[in-house]
Amino acid sequence: MSAFHGKMGKVQWDASTGNEVTLGHVTEWSVNVTADAAETTEMAEGVAANTFKTYVAGQNMFTASVTCNVDDSGTDIPLTAGIVAEALGEDTPAALELWLDATAGSLKILYGLAISTGQTINTPHDGVETVTYEFQGVAALAYGTTDPTY
Repeated sequence: MSAFHGKMGKVQWDASTGNEVTLGHVTEWSVNVTADAAETTEMAEGVAANTFKTYVAGQNMFTASVTCNVDDSGTDIPLTAGIVAEALGEDTPAALELWLDATAGSLKILYGLAISTGQTINTPHDGVETVTYEFQGVAALAYGTTDPTY
């Protein structure tokens, strides 16, 4: 049986500055790959058996979410400072690398070009403050076992 443990993961983001940075204090990340579905259902024209809608597959897309503990060592609020915050709303996509395993010799990486689309700060009464960054893929999501070049 093969399994990954999240403790060896990491996230890198290369905004329009051209400087790749490793996001700090990451507690989790997720990727959602979907395809549009265009409905093709037609009227039954008297055929009672046509009770299910029909669809054809459309275009694929991916979104990603990265949650980090808030770094309390500085004076900046994570939503207003830092490389990901500065990229919010930019039209220029950047390289997003989501590492399943960053162990030397056994790299496993999901990567693709994405834009930063949202940031949420969460302050629970029974936990630590976190910030979640949202990304929208603008090209295919790929899987690799070597550090990707763009």
